[in-house]
Amino acid sequence: MNAQSLRNKTTDFVDYVCENKFDLVAVTETWLQKKDDAVRVELCPAGYKLVDHPRLKRGGGGIGLLHRDSFRVTRIRTGEEESLDYSELIIQLSTSCKLRTIIVYRSPPSVGHRASMSTFLKEFSDILESVILSKECLLVLGDFNVHVDDSIDADAMKFLDLLDSLGLEQHVTQPTHIHGHTLDLIITRKMESLIGSPPRSCHYFSDHAAVHSSIRIEKLVTKAKKVTYRKTKNVDLQCLRQDLAVSDLCTQEHSEHLITNNEGLDKLVCSYNTVLSSITNSHAPLTTKVVRSRPQVPWYNKEIAEAKRKRRRAERVWRRSGSAEDLLVFKRLKNHVTYISNKARKQFYVNFINEQDGDQRKLFKATKALLLPKSDLFFPDYHNNTALANHIGSYFHHKVINIREELDVAHASHDERVRVIDDPEFNTEHDRLSNFKELTQEDVHQLIRASTKKTCMLDPMPTSLLTNCLEEILPVITSMINSSLSLGYVPTEWKAALVDPRLKKPGYNVSFPNLRPVSNLQFVAKLTEKVVCNQTQDHILRSDLYPVLQSAYRTGHSTETALLKVHNDILLNMNNQKVTLLVLLDLSSAFDMVDHQVLLRRLQVTFGITGNALEWFRSYLSGRSQRVVINGSHSREFPLMYGVPQGSCLGPLLFIVYSSKLFEVIKNHLPDAHAYADDTQLYISFKPDSTASELEAVTLLQNCIADIKTWMIVDKLKLNDDKTEFIIIGTRAQLNKIKITELRIGQVMVSSVSDARNLGSWFDNILNGLQAVKRLDELQEFERHPSKYRQCDRTYWENGIMEERQKRPRLSVTPLEGDADEINIDKLNHAELKAKLKQMNVKTRIKNVDRLSC
Repeated sequence: MNAQSLRNKTTDFVDYVCENKFDLVAVTETWLQKKDDAVRVELCPAGYKLVDHPRLKRGGGGIGLLHRDSFRVTRIRTGEEESLDYSELIIQLSTSCKLRTIIVYRSPPSVGHRASMSTFLKEFSDILESVILSKECLLVLGDFNVHVDDSIDADAMKFLDLLDSLGLEQHVTQPTHIHGHTLDLIITRKMESLIGSPPRSCHYFSDHAAVHSSIRIEKLVTKAKKVTYRKTKNVDLQCLRQDLAVSDLCTQEHSEHLITNNEGLDKLVCSYNTVLSSITNSHAPLTTKVVRSRPQVPWYNKEIAEAKRKRRRAERVWRRSGSAEDLLVFKRLKNHVTYISNKARKQFYVNFINEQDGDQRKLFKATKALLLPKSDLFFPDYHNNTALANHIGSYFHHKVINIREELDVAHASHDERVRVIDDPEFNTEHDRLSNFKELTQEDVHQLIRASTKKTCMLDPMPTSLLTNCLEEILPVITSMINSSLSLGYVPTEWKAALVDPRLKKPGYNVSFPNLRPVSNLQFVAKLTEKVVCNQTQDHILRSDLYPVLQSAYRTGHSTETALLKVHNDILLNMNNQKVTLLVLLDLSSAFDMVDHQVLLRRLQVTFGITGNALEWFRSYLSGRSQRVVINGSHSREFPLMYGVPQGSCLGPLLFIVYSSKLFEVIKNHLPDAHAYADDTQLYISFKPDSTASELEAVTLLQNCIADIKTWMIVDKLKLNDDKTEFIIIGTRAQLNKIKITELRIGQVMVSSVSDARNLGSWFDNILNGLQAVKRLDELQEFERHPSKYRQCDRTYWENGIMEERQKRPRLSVTPLEGDADEINIDKLNHAELKAKLKQMNVKTRIKNVDRLSC
């Protein structure tokens, strides 16, 4: 189909696809741009994915393919020639059937586009000749703007002769344009008999009709999956609580008292899991059913269904008569369907936002679901989830082992030159942390109320049910937590994790190296971790042991405070006519590489944690294991000999403790550095008056990095030399005086870059805010094309979501706009003023913008 902009026809398009249950939909003139991610999300009904190529050289254009998500689609090439745009794809429809598809759009001749027919025939011929001998079935389709129905059109005859000479056949015989002529074509090899039913012109999305056809391939099976769930809403809570109250778990004497040995605690935890699991299964047994992904429009209703029936009748009447009066009737009914569909869609989104009940966290989660494409972990080469889970688990396991082996070799080869810096001794003026404080039942109750109510597959009872039975089960939970703290022992069942592999960053390709493991633990295990984390953090803060220049996981500190510190230091040096060399270090799998023995030594020697408290950490780190879960299928168990869990509250704090020695290394070389978790920024400033000052600064920085690398080798952390970024910052006048272009990082010479992403913001080499403003402009693209906000903006304002979404991007720029160029400040204010006018429901065009007080 030729859509002539999908951006303002998402409702009609999705409804059309769902109603006809298409498997493949090729679209020309999508008019999509790179930044239209929100539109792309809305164009994909459940069970579909979109592959598109926006036109880059000129406006308009754009090619897309909507396909069932059970198909594997590989983009081979895309191109924008002088006379046409095209996209070549391989579509794997089943295990034995592949379809090579070429979607073509030829722009009609115009004043701005004067490509001749001979140019088109030459370019199109080159494309066909490159694929004509391919082994896959060949399907060429699109809008060619050639009147193939006109037997006296010389250009059309040349085009058909070209197809015939290559053994190709054109199948569309009906007019595809509202004023006649056949312009939208389906082309296949003559010998393949691929077309199953004659193509027919149907729905008009623009002045072009959509062309329907079927192809002869293996029968497509709708993607199905097994879903396991519990009907917790149907549970009789009173009966559940009674069963729990009379169970052996709640009537035994130890349920309210501390356990005196490790075996007893393991037994109590086992009994807790067994009894709760049994009671849960009796009241809400696991139910498994097979569900198939069927596309549907969530706002579809009876009114829309009736209006569409009238529209179809009117279309049939017009096609039979061909009269202008019947065409007007059809258009009027078509527009009415679009109107009521948009109205229903608007109400759906209004209700969707209202259901979040003013919770900012829920609002942002909902907004993400509406605007961002889902990052599905789809591995088409795997048809068995268990095998895939085992391979991912094996990759995580061996990745750490392989890095450790590399570091051991590096340590051995540099052994004579290694300068080991001893861990700083704990200041005896402060009290050591030898025992964790026990909690009362009221303390545990408050802890549960403040915790998120997520449920892990390892939990014996869904957390939503557990929190409704606290009167009966609270003494047991309190006993387990306090026994663990007093014994300095973590039960074995609490150290088993289920890992949810996730992409490191949205938009990354789905591959093993781009995944990170996120651990899911039992609810009570997480409660115990939270208790230990709170008390350990209180001890570190009370003893003034927190690294001053570490901003992560610390009250009153954030990425913004870290950026303010670094940015302010650089600005002060720029005002003093100095140039700053900034290095952004990159670590490989930092959390997974933590050496347990080194961590325990640092907890004891530097952070003053001894006795039962230290033994608890020793027990917590030892004997851990994990299994990877993919769509409900589990991998085998993998031991965790190194690392701290990602996804737990205690893991990040332990990494801060582990990496605290970094600042002891840095202070021997540089006056300035800052860190946020494993993101470390090193910088040094100097006056570019002479080559000697440049050389001195570079030497100090390189020596610092060399010592950091040495420390990391000893403590089993890996610095990614080639992924570390280097940027030189200063005024234009000062930058013109220096000759530095690269810096040695380990064995790699890293060239300086003009801009770099730093903790969510952007630094450029003159700190004029240009890159940050560009990113802000992209983030606010939904304001210019509000395909989702337009229909429910008032509700968003009432809930605060629009205000937050406009404010949060600015936070990464506002504190950092110090000496930004006046033009960039105007751009920033321009975007902000538009947001304010939008809030006041003022519609106007803005030309000149004065500084706003915000």
